[in-house]
Amino acid sequence: MKKILIAASALILVGTATAENVGREWDRGCSDAKGGSYDRSKHSKAYEEGWQACKQQAPAKGGKAEAGGSKVSSNAKTACMEAVNRNYGGKVDDLKVVRSEFSQANSEVILDAVGVRGGKTTERWKCLVSNDGQVQDLSVGAR
Repeated sequence: MKKILIAASALILVGTATAENVGREWDRGCSDAKGGSYDRSKHSKAYEEGWQACKQQAPAKGGKAEAGGSKVSSNAKTACMEAVNRNYGGKVDDLKVVRSEFSQANSEVILDAVGVRGGKTTERWKCLVSNDGQVQDLSVGAR
């Protein structure tokens, strides 16, 4: 009887730890989405769900103002991040929005792709994107 009780207790502890990890991963994904980055190197389903759920939420107060007085949409930034990642076969460790500038025609988003080409290399990309998320131009080597 003691062996069954110990085994049941161990399963409960493992289930609790897993639930806590899922919550932490979801929170980490959400935080990254709000900050304009995506951790491609090591994330779980919970991270992806958190990132997707929060990718269109406005940044917290005190965030950087966008040039031009208007904000580049999260759809535009996300489209650029996805386009850059596709260029590396989905294997970018992390993508970070360096800066963005709103325009009525096409907004400009500058991104750093971190951990590319099988190492710790970072490459900077320039993305011209419509405000509904249609990438018009994508080029590497932006400044």
